[in-house]
Amino acid sequence: MNEQWESPDNKPENGAVVLFMAELSGPPVPILGRYLHEREEVYGGENFDFGEYDDATDEYYFAEGWYERNLCSSDDGLWKVLEKVVAWMPLPRYEP
Repeated sequence: MNEQWESPDNKPENGAVVLFMAELSGPPVPILGRYLHEREEVYGGENFDFGEYDDATDEYYFAEGWYERNLCSSDDGLWKVLEKVVAWMPLPRYEP
């Protein structure tokens, strides 16, 4: 498995959980999350202003982009990251 930092121009597989670095208000900080490609994941939340509607499928989809994964949330657990992402990498393999 490649455990090197990748350019954000080289997107990870849709939905793969990765570690990425985003510039919030200073030096980049690490964020656990995912990159979602356009119309690849249906949005099942109740805030339909958040999703992008597709007439052909009559579904709302997550907007393409980087998302922070919140494991402690009672909703969909994904928060769109609006700040600049500067690098990402696959999660390192855990071997006890």
